[in-house]
Order: sequence, then structure tokens, then C-alpha cells
Amino acid sequence: MPGYDRRCMETVEARVDAIREQALAALKEEFPDLGYVVDPHPLADYFAGQVDKPGAVYAQFVLPGGKTEAELVAEIAENTRRYLAEHRR
Repeated sequence: MPGYDRRCMETVEARVDAIREQALAALKEEFPDLGYVVDPHPLADYFAGQVDKPGAVYAQFVLPGGKTEAELVAEIAENTRRYLAEHRR
């Protein structure tokens, strides 16, 4: 995302990837060949910008909607199940 410190964004992206991996792992028993999840939250929902000095904006990881990580993993897994039910025939 433009204007954000790249290292900070990489940290946020890694945390989001870890959450999505947890959701995928939770779905693997039910869908062993599944290689993706359907997260209703775009990457932008997972960060908040903090201006530290003029021209420098640092991204900080946040959980969307005030959810806990476990609630978010469950939401992503359920969203993926709904998507698969609608699109897999």
C-alpha cells in the first residue's frame, strides 16, 4: 500500500497470512484438497496507520471488527464453507 513503511506492511501481511493459514488448517479435514480460504476482510481491514513523523506512516496490525483471532479464524472458515457450497457442484 503506498505511503506505508514496507517492513511494517510485511509484518501485517505475515500476521494475516498466519490467520488465513489457521482457517485453512481447520478446513483441511473436511476439504483435504482445499488450497485457499475466502476471507471477507481485505488486507486494509487488518491494519491501522500511525504517523510517526512527517511523511512516514507505519502500519500496525489490528483484528477487524473487534473480533478475537479465534473468532476471525472461525468466520473465515465459515465464509469459505458458504462459498464452496455455492460454487462447487
